[in-house]
Amino acid sequence: MLLVGGRLTSNGNSTIRGAIISGLNVWLGMTVAGKTQLNGNKTYQYDSCIMDSVSSRLTASLVTVRDGTVTSYPLF
Repeated sequence: MLLVGGRLTSNGNSTIRGAIISGLNVWLGMTVAGKTQLNGNKTYQYDSCIMDSVSSRLTASLVTVRDGTVTSYPLF
């Protein structure tokens, strides 16, 4: 599960199993500048089993990353 407060920029090739949600700062009344950009070849596959597993552990492991780059790892 990848939660993004502002906009998401993803370059290159990637495969994501789970979910990505961007623009969450709008819920706080903030403006999200620009548009989400997805460049390259992408495969996004929603997986409810992974989402259930992540959400059950979510409250103990939330991390804020400001203007950062996050490396994704496969979930097995």
